Formats: sequence, C-alpha cells, structure tokens
Amino acid sequence: MKKFSMAIVLIVALALISTAAYAILAYDSGEAEGEDENPQPDQTDPIKTVIAPADTDNRSITLSVKYPGQGVGGYTYETDHTYTFDITCSSNGWAGKANIMVFGERDDGGIDAGCMHVSVDGNAIALTKNYVEPENILSAVMRNASLDNGSSIQIPADVSFSRIGDFTLTFQAFDEKGNPLSAPLTCSNLYVPVSGNVTLGLKEKLTEDGETVIKAEVTNDTNIRVTINAADFYLTNDTGSFNANDLSEPESRTLNFRGDPAGNDKMEIVLHFDYSGSLDGCRLEYHGAYAADSIDIN
Repeated sequence: MKKFSMAIVLIVALALISTAAYAILAYDSGEAEGEDENPQPDQTDPIKTVIAPADTDNRSITLSVKYPGQGVGGYTYETDHTYTFDITCSSNGWAGKANIMVFGERDDGGIDAGCMHVSVDGNAIALTKNYVEPENILSAVMRNASLDNGSSIQIPADVSFSRIGDFTLTFQAFDEKGNPLSAPLTCSNLYVPVSGNVTLGLKEKLTEDGETVIKAEVTNDTNIRVTINAADFYLTNDTGSFNANDLSEPESRTLNFRGDPAGNDKMEIVLHFDYSGSLDGCRLEYHGAYAADSIDIN
C-alpha cells in the first residue's frame, strides 16, 4: 500500500516538474500567453514636430511639381509677384491622412516669416520660423490630405517673395505623427534680384536770403531698404552743380521697401542750396544709391 502511495506522489511530482519546464521554455521562445510573435508598433508614440525636410527611404507617396522658371537658366523672380507651384501628390501604397508640408530657405542673410508668403486655394498658410543649424528654415503644413492607395491629388501653392536673395523651397509628405512618407522635393535657385529705384517729386521751391530751398518727396521704389542722405542731393544747371548744405533736414533717413503699408517707403526732405540765381533750367538730382532720373524744378 505504501509503495502504491509513493508511486502516486512520484507521478504527480514529475507532472508538476514537466509543466514548469514547459512554461519556462514557452516564455523563452516568445510563446507565453499574451505575447505576439510580431508585435505591432507602439500606437502611443508621441507626435513629432516637423521643422525641416527629412531624409528617408520611404516612398509611400511621390511628389512632383511644375512652376514658372523651372529648368530655365538665368530665370529670376520678382518681389510681390505670385508664382504657382503646382504639386502632384501620388500614393504608392499609402492609404490614410498625410500632411503635405512646405519648407523655405534663403542663403542671403537667412530667412524670416515675412520673407515669403504661401497660400493654397486662396487661403494664407502661416509659416513658422525654426532654427536648424546653421540657419533658419520656414515650415508649414499646406494641406492635411486624405489619400487612397493609387490615388493622386493636386495642390496649387501660390508663392510670393518679399525679400531679395536666393530661395529654396522643399515639399514633403509626412504622416500625422511626423514620420516622412515621401522623399523631399526641392526647388532651388529661386533668385530674386534687387529691382527698382529711388524717385523724386517736387513739393515746394523758393529763393531767399541768398539761397534756394526745395521741399521734395522721396520714394523708395526698390525691393530693399535704402538710406537717403541729404548730402546726396544736388541742384544743377548749365553753370554748375550745387550740393545741399548742412541746413538740410533730415540729414539721413532709411526708407522701407516699396509698398510699405505704413508709408515708411516715402519721406519729405527740405534741401538748402547756396544758390540764389534763376531757377530756369535748374534740376534737382539725387546721386545716392538706386538714383532715378533728375527732375526739373523751374
């Protein structure tokens, strides 16, 4: 009877040992209950803030673009003129939401949010300035698009430049967590040169106390800031040229770009010249930067 009881105990013990051994092996091989052989990505990953184009091998979406001056050597762009960048966004396996982003750079003095403007379907896009070593980059989501696999959409991005310099625009698609879905599409050598000149308008003139006094309006009709100095004005006629003297005011002032909404692209200046002769045939000339033609004052 004792032998029979001991046999039962031994059998139970062996069964318990076998069960424990199997559990250990299953755990080590990834087969323990509740563990997936192919774990899915963590859906709680934080959303990344995208501030610059990203290198990637992901080609789930393909971007292409057409724009004025594309592939034309020596083509230049103007400030305050709108250029349409017609972007085609095609899915190569992606189905879902995608953020189509634009990035702006300028290699001549960096870039600020006011250096360029972007709108899509008539809606202005707010550009954010980010510092990415060693320069600033503008970034914005142009559209949160919904794509089916194999589908395509068009995004007409209207771009205007407010400063001079050599601009680069880059377009790229990202998922809603900030992971790149396409290669960066770069449009470089978008060159905006200096244009325009400084123009003059006569307001008043008089000759008294042995001198000539002229009040003139000066307008900066260029796309850069220009400093106007009284010493750069001359009264000329057939007999000679007379430089404005130190009674002129203001002595110096910097005018903003043309079209400044606050009117800071214009100024009045009162010029004094050591000349008391006839004003017949006299002209007012500005010899400073970006000078325009002189004007008659008689």
